[in-house]
Amino acid sequence: MLVNQAKLRGFSLLSMKFMVLQLSLPFFYTTMAAVCRVTITMNKAELVGVIASKTNVTKKEADTILKAITETIVEVVSSGDKVSLVGFGSFEPRQRQAREGRNPKTGEKMTIGATRVPAFSVGKLFKDRVAPNS
Repeated sequence: MLVNQAKLRGFSLLSMKFMVLQLSLPFFYTTMAAVCRVTITMNKAELVGVIASKTNVTKKEADTILKAITETIVEVVSSGDKVSLVGFGSFEPRQRQAREGRNPKTGEKMTIGATRVPAFSVGKLFKDRVAPNS
């Protein structure tokens, strides 16, 4: 099953054999720590596919829905309002105050101006699902 999942995620059988070979070396704990840090990221096309299969719509319709959701969130937060999705989280604009920083090339002090940035706060159900024991 692991090999089939690896094929779906873009890993070749050669890389899987390499991972297995690494695990059999005497440096098991070091290698295991490195292997455990490998993360798999879902891209937009994969997300659209999952949405389409869970909602029984076509991928084109699911893509349209996802675009509408993200565009609406961006528009609302850009206008200064907050979007709350109970259980998932909240998107909101936050104001950053002006602060003092340093120019990385010269090391001299400089002022970084105040700005408004988008922020996301995780909802309780989402947090509990990701980290159930915390």
